[in-house]
Amino acid sequence: MPETALTQPKSQPLPRRFFLGAVLAGATIAGGTVLGFIGVGQQPRTESFRFSRGTAFAPGEEQRLRGFLNEAAANPRLGLRITGHTGTSGDPDANLALSTERAEAARSMAATLGIPEDRVLFAGGVGGANPPPGSDDTREAQRAMARVTVQTVRLP
Repeated sequence: MPETALTQPKSQPLPRRFFLGAVLAGATIAGGTVLGFIGVGQQPRTESFRFSRGTAFAPGEEQRLRGFLNEAAANPRLGLRITGHTGTSGDPDANLALSTERAEAARSMAATLGIPEDRVLFAGGVGGANPPPGSDDTREAQRAMARVTVQTVRLP
């Protein structure tokens, strides 16, 4: 009996449409990812940054604010609203002045990082007029109210 050689069937090359489909699918996924990142960067965000006393930032808060403002500086389509806050105890006029100084400290940092003045839509204080939800009159709650909030806003 003659020995038969085992032959493997010749493999067929993949059709061009397979490669074209793979390239288009990859490009679609990559494009969607990039657009997703861009969209996230443009979403309005609000962060609070605490103060330990007066206009001195609590430990680590100045660096956190700097990082937040650097992200905003990188996107010319974002404006800022900067609001200073204080506790509710004490003289309301003094609290308003202190909250304005806190907002000015954040606005000054934004200017130092290259954010043009026309992108800062508001920088001012509200004193103790806007306490966080659930705040009470304890010392800890009063300390938590010593903050500046910075909100990014999409510009037209």
